[in-house]
Amino acid sequence: MAKAKPKAAPRIRRAPEDARQHILDAADAVFARSLPDAVGLRDIAAEAKISHGLITHYFATYENLVIASIARRFAAARVNAGQHLSSLGGDDTPLIAILTDLLADKTLTRLVAWSSMTGQHEQFLSTQNFSTMIDAMEAELVRRKLPVSRESLELGVMLTISTVLGWSIIGGALERAAGRTPLTSEQLRSELRHLTRGYLMVRR
Repeated sequence: MAKAKPKAAPRIRRAPEDARQHILDAADAVFARSLPDAVGLRDIAAEAKISHGLITHYFATYENLVIASIARRFAAARVNAGQHLSSLGGDDTPLIAILTDLLADKTLTRLVAWSSMTGQHEQFLSTQNFSTMIDAMEAELVRRKLPVSRESLELGVMLTISTVLGWSIIGGALERAAGRTPLTSEQLRSELRHLTRGYLMVRR
């Protein structure tokens, strides 16, 4: 007597926006382990437990999915940064506080570095987004009676972001090569604070 075939798992029906978010959640999990070049639609479909055809239904191409995944993560980081700006206290600077917090999101920093090298960054790091971030920092510095010229602030932000991204990628290897004990997040924040303050005070 032939064995009965196991019943297929019931298909979960989701609203379109829920389905998109489910796919993006799966992409987050995959990209936390591998950069986009090393994986593809089938890997994300396997993570989401759906067909890869359903992914193309919502995102059309793998490239669109990658861009949407990074954009969502970056947008969440900007929201957290805005909330952080309104709650800062003490002698910390908005720029350093925000960027050292972003360091904790290893997936985001790896994806931002990858997207910069592959030319995908313009899809989510637009002129408007960058200008909005500078506006918020400028307003906070003025409120603290630490006015800095717009040009200096923009350069300071670009240099510090570059430092943070570089540290997130190779900082650990450099520490090991130098035989140093890894910096804690607070120590890193302190060192970045000194570097950025020194730069801004000279440039203002």
